Amino acid sequence: MAQAVEFIRALCEKRDEITHHLAWVEQRAVHSEGSRASALRSEAAVLRRDINEANILIDRLQRRYLNGDNQP
Repeated sequence: MAQAVEFIRALCEKRDEITHHLAWVEQRAVHSEGSRASALRSEAAVLRRDINEANILIDRLQRRYLNGDNQP
């Protein structure tokens, strides 16, 4: 169980880092044009998928190992 708690904590930290980076990328995309804006929107889409995947993994680990407790 301690490993699950540590892994969930690490996933939450990484998700928060990605979320911060996503905000930065989206801000840049708003102020960009053409191919640069398109590339930034594509990067933002990938980051959103990574955040969603992290949330799914966190939820599964919490349900399986922590009985659904929303720890970390």
